[in-house]
Amino acid sequence: MIGFYNQVGSSTVVNWLSDASNHIAYGRGALGHVGINLASSSWTASFTTSLPSGTYCDVVHGSISGTTCSGAIITVSNGAFTTTVNAYDGFGIHTGAKIS
Repeated sequence: MIGFYNQVGSSTVVNWLSDASNHIAYGRGALGHVGINLASSSWTASFTTSLPSGTYCDVVHGSISGTTCSGAIITVSNGAFTTTVNAYDGFGIHTGAKIS
């Protein structure tokens, strides 16, 4: 997640999502998006994001090398994406980990 911070810096928090089920997610401008699930069950949701359309490496679970990600892949299309976050887990995507 250091790479996430280095990529997004102090970009404005956007697309904030928080609910009573211990889930939060937010973007950092058009540079990154993160989600955290503090619940004991998985969380599947659709997220609004300012990230450009493309395929991103989830940097919480892997790293990018060229066009290969060692973890999960999240696809953003027209300002939105859907993903499942396991219990007590999270995701992080950013423009520095864009595969295509």
